[in-house]
Amino acid sequence: MPKRKRLKNYMEVLLNSIGSKDYEDFAAWSVIKRVKKNIIASLGGNFVKIVKNKENKGNGKEKKKGVIELEPVICDVESEEEINEKSDDDFFEEIKHEIKEKKKEKAKSMIESKPREKKKVVFTSENEKYQYAADFAKKLLKERAKKLKEKEEQKLKEIKEEEKEYEESLWQQQLEMDRINLAKRKRVDELVVKREQRKLNLFKAKTEMKSLSKEKPLYKKIEDEYEEKVVRPEMERRKTVLIKKREIYSPVRHEEIENHIEKYQKYIDEKSKIKSQSASRGESPTTYSSKFMSDVIENDRKEREKQEYMSLEKKLLANKRIEYGKIVIEHFPPIIDKQKKQELEESIKRIDKKREILPKSQSLSHRAPVIRRSKTTMKRHSRISSESDSSSSQLSIMQESSSFRPTRRNYLEDQKRLREIEAKELLENSYKSFESLEKPTDIHKYAKNLERKAKRHESLLKSLSPLSTIEAEDNVNFMILESIKSKLSMLL
Repeated sequence: MPKRKRLKNYMEVLLNSIGSKDYEDFAAWSVIKRVKKNIIASLGGNFVKIVKNKENKGNGKEKKKGVIELEPVICDVESEEEINEKSDDDFFEEIKHEIKEKKKEKAKSMIESKPREKKKVVFTSENEKYQYAADFAKKLLKERAKKLKEKEEQKLKEIKEEEKEYEESLWQQQLEMDRINLAKRKRVDELVVKREQRKLNLFKAKTEMKSLSKEKPLYKKIEDEYEEKVVRPEMERRKTVLIKKREIYSPVRHEEIENHIEKYQKYIDEKSKIKSQSASRGESPTTYSSKFMSDVIENDRKEREKQEYMSLEKKLLANKRIEYGKIVIEHFPPIIDKQKKQELEESIKRIDKKREILPKSQSLSHRAPVIRRSKTTMKRHSRISSESDSSSSQLSIMQESSSFRPTRRNYLEDQKRLREIEAKELLENSYKSFESLEKPTDIHKYAKNLERKAKRHESLLKSLSPLSTIEAEDNVNFMILESIKSKLSMLL
């Protein structure tokens, strides 16, 4: 229990037990202040009572005035927060004020409790006395009846209040029961809805599982799509490639060869007839010239003219350079260093001597022997040769300037000529070699070689000009026919 609360309880007990005069005694207050801490430390509970000292005359021992004794008693406990809000001085002032108020109330109660002095009634006669007694009895009866009536009314009022409280309690119980029933119904409805929802979810899950079990899995779908989009087209493409290769590498049928020979023979006969008829009539054979062919010829002509013009320009530039060189040589002739020239001649003689000294057996082959030189001689020779080259070049320019005429070569035309010559020689050699063959294996090899050469020449046709392709095509056709003939000879 808090200190202030205990002290306040002590003061209240003291106020109720000690007389009004004893409050003014300083000794009582000093004792309370002095023993306050000891009381709080010694008592562990809420029990204390302050008893007024009594004088013991019989024993002969008298206690000092104002000394008090303590006995246990139950005290009300207030909240510690309300007590701790005030300081000790305020607390003691409040207690003093309460003590004064209690003194005043006690004085008033003592005044009111004093018996009033009754006035003596003097009766003149017996009738008055009797009348007074009767009136007093009536008055008492009225007061008693009034008190009884008040008691009955109080009882009725209490009964009504009890009935009202009972009705209110019943109504509250009914409301509580209704609320509980409503909550139960609501809970039941929620449970029913949840159960129905759970049933629906289970039904949906079962249907979905059935549908999923019937459908193909995703990896199977992806596999089928891959087979349709990638594997099957690739297989078909490979099949077509294999069929084409089989057709290409399959041997030519005898019937196809005979049909081709007949068609070609008819074509040659018709061509010879047309030539003979035109020759008998004296007409020149007309050749059809298309627009594309004329455009190609015109482009070739323009390119040729352009190349000729460029070659003329190059020749003019070369002539200008030669003339400029002549003028430079005339005005600034080259100075020949005699000492360097002599050193160069001596080095050449030295090299010739070394070549003569080496024996012929040292040469490993029919080629000329290689002369090994040291690094110093190589450096010296390179220096001398560079200087001599500059002087000799100047001399050669002076000597050959008059006889220098640049000649331009057309590389493409030379290559075309070489190809034509090779084709003619190939045809002649193939014809001669075919006549000399006797064994079938040799004939088979010869036919394969001819086919290979024909394919190579056919691929070269694209790079040739349109005019030269006609003869090249004839040569290729001739080579193909020769290979066919060689195969037929093997069969026969």
